[in-house]
Amino acid sequence: MPTAQRLVSSRPADVFTQAFPLGNGSLGALPFGGIGCERVLLNEAGCWSGSPQEADRGEAVTVLPEIRRLLLAGEHHAAEALVEAHFTCAGVGSGQGQGADTPFGCYQMLGELTLTWPSVTEATAYHRELDLDGAVSTSGFTAGGAQWSRESFTSHPDQVLALRLTGPAGRVVLAVDGLQPDVGHEVLWVVRDVLSGAVLLARSLLSGTREDLAPLLAQVRDAASFYAKF
Repeated sequence: MPTAQRLVSSRPADVFTQAFPLGNGSLGALPFGGIGCERVLLNEAGCWSGSPQEADRGEAVTVLPEIRRLLLAGEHHAAEALVEAHFTCAGVGSGQGQGADTPFGCYQMLGELTLTWPSVTEATAYHRELDLDGAVSTSGFTAGGAQWSRESFTSHPDQVLALRLTGPAGRVVLAVDGLQPDVGHEVLWVVRDVLSGAVLLARSLLSGTREDLAPLLAQVRDAASFYAKF
């Protein structure tokens, strides 16, 4: 039987480059594996800055025959000059790699989910890993004489980001799911008690602006902090 492929660490991540990445092509997460505070950076493919811009060049099609003729004649530099002059974006376009400062925009982080347990301050037997075959990130440790574990994964068929947090005596204290409907880029975030199935919080995200994200993440953080105490 082949050996399972894993990334392993004996401590929580301090910076995002040390966190083990999860993703399904549209939803992404970086769980840090903290002890008294679990930090998860969140990504969603539709989260993009920028604004509409008029970037089309209506005359581009008229020079296409000449570009083809030059290419067939082996005059590549002349063809390239015509492409640069007529087939690039009108205006500033993507800003030559500086799209964040132009209407083109750039990719944005969806937000940051923080779950805290003020009473959990010290831990032993800490272990964190990413199973590369199963694409599941786990962390576990002993604190206050009890075992704690956290598991997270993303599913491509279900378009779900799920976190499972288990406290003393094996009780699952919280699960957070990010559900992306089929239409548009709206994301429905659900915080639920896995044992009872009760939904503790459900909010939809209609856009990725900072103004829309701030209250949503604040509600998720407050709900998570409250219910994680039980």
